[in-house]
Amino acid sequence: MSRDIEKILPTTGRQGSNKKRFILWLFVIELVVFGVAGKFLYDWLSG
Repeated sequence: MSRDIEKILPTTGRQGSNKKRFILWLFVIELVVFGVAGKFLYDWLSG
């Protein structure tokens, strides 16, 4: 999986690696937030 991300986000040096890690964590947190919000919204609308 990390190889695929490296292809999508080519990095140079240590600073690029930190930027890549930040984008990856932002993506994971965004998925979790949207998942929780989506479940809450679904329960609210269907209940």
